[in-house]
Amino acid sequence: MLEAALGIFALWLAWQVADAFVEFTHQWVWWVLLGVAGVSYQCAFINPSWWWMGLGIGGAAVFLGLLTDLMLVAGDACKVHVLRNSRGT
Repeated sequence: MLEAALGIFALWLAWQVADAFVEFTHQWVWWVLLGVAGVSYQCAFINPSWWWMGLGIGGAAVFLGLLTDLMLVAGDACKVHVLRNSRGT
């Protein structure tokens, strides 16, 4: 179980770093690459006979990436709301 969690965070970190340098026209390309990377991680480090569990690792990395994007957007929206409604002293 710990290997899967480490794989999720490793794939997420690799995605965040690579996203700054590589730009695809469609977002789904990253999702497919993370699915393939999750299966590769599962086969290389955990258990090759349960290769399909790697799709869950890749999917969890995608979910974590989308969650961090949502947190950034929500934080920016809160900051804009506070700055817009603040009164000058």
